[in-house]
Amino acid sequence: YQFFRFSMLFGLGALFLGRRITHTVGIGSKGKLILDAHPAIEGLPIFKNAGTFDIRVRQADATYLDNAACVVRSCSVKIFDASGKNILDVLMNSGAKSIIWNIPSFLNLMGIRSKGETPENLHAFFREDPLSTELLDRNMYRVDSLTDLSYYSKIRYLIKNKEGKTFATQFRCIPNKPKPEGSISVQVLDEKGNWQRGRFEGDDRPWDYLHQEYDQRIKQSPIEYILQV
Repeated sequence: YQFFRFSMLFGLGALFLGRRITHTVGIGSKGKLILDAHPAIEGLPIFKNAGTFDIRVRQADATYLDNAACVVRSCSVKIFDASGKNILDVLMNSGAKSIIWNIPSFLNLMGIRSKGETPENLHAFFREDPLSTELLDRNMYRVDSLTDLSYYSKIRYLIKNKEGKTFATQFRCIPNKPKPEGSISVQVLDEKGNWQRGRFEGDDRPWDYLHQEYDQRIKQSPIEYILQV
């Protein structure tokens, strides 16, 4: 029943709006996944052999169109085999754990947002449960570059190996040269101590400054990430 409600919410929302209802604007790129040999991976049929796979990557903000906002950010990776067949889609978000942990908590957040996405309404949601309080500062970031972020899959991919054994598999995507721990700013509170997810006063960067920076960086040299299973 909960899964049905969840599917209906996204399906009807997309039909009504004529677009996706979340992670609306992002930036895409394409490249190569170089898969190193490892016994745990070799047994998965989608990765029959170590080698190189074509990939497409999309990074986007979950809610705001403004890159200067403090939000959860997503990274989606499509992996293709040698024949061009899409063999796996990996969906990840910033933060090792999610601020929503099941369908009821997601629907609760959507209900609060439907009343108006004010700092007061969202603050009430994030602070009403100890788990949300603990995870709030581990998911939302204000960054200077998308290459500063690490992404984690929040769902488990059930993949069978050649012996028929099923593995609950999760993925992590981290920068090849990550910044030191604690150097990425969360900054949910403004200078007056008010809870603020939107752009801070005085921040005059373009609304898509992260996309512009990523575009310029990738034109100069390849951007390298490490995708871990």
